[in-house]
Amino acid sequence: MLVHHPLSGRADAGAFHLDAGRLCVMLSRHRIACFVVGRAGMEAMLLRHAPAGDRIPGLAEDPEFEGWRAHLSLLAQLREERRLVRSALPQPSDLPSATRPDDEKSPSGR
Repeated sequence: MLVHHPLSGRADAGAFHLDAGRLCVMLSRHRIACFVVGRAGMEAMLLRHAPAGDRIPGLAEDPEFEGWRAHLSLLAQLREERRLVRSALPQPSDLPSATRPDDEKSPSGR
């Protein structure tokens, strides 16, 4: 099963996208294998957008914080197990000139 990570490509992380239940469903509905597809930078985005507010760990439920922590834990676990595969799309300058768009073949772009 191929799944799109709910935080992929997002500039911020709100309660809806951080919901741990959505993450759990995404990861548990396969029968053989689950490939999570996402853009680089999800972990950095999570660290930039930690849930705000005063909280005392263990005293009250906080679904947004729990989801935030679940996403960070998943990414950390995948990294530790060397299960993160980074792939880069070729840049136009890497392509042979015959496959480049016409506007990139000439120095003037015309």
